[in-house]
Amino acid sequence: MAKKLVIQKHHIIYESEVHKQKEEVVKIYKGEHWVVTQMNRRKNISKGFIKHIKVWLALNEDRAKELE
Repeated sequence: MAKKLVIQKHHIIYESEVHKQKEEVVKIYKGEHWVVTQMNRRKNISKGFIKHIKVWLALNEDRAKELE
C-alpha cells in the first residue's frame, strides 16, 4: 500500500508593515516542508549549493503539480 501524501501550508512570505509585504502561503508536501524549513535555518550558504538548486529546478520544474 502506497503512503498517503500529506499536504501542508507553508509561509513563503510573512506579512510585514515595515517592508510592505503581504503574507503568501503555498501548499506543499510534508517532506518538502521539512526540506524548506531546514533550508531557512541555514546561516552559511555556498555558491555551489545555489547552483545545485538552480539546476535541480531546471530539471524538475515540469514534474511539479498544483496542490488543492
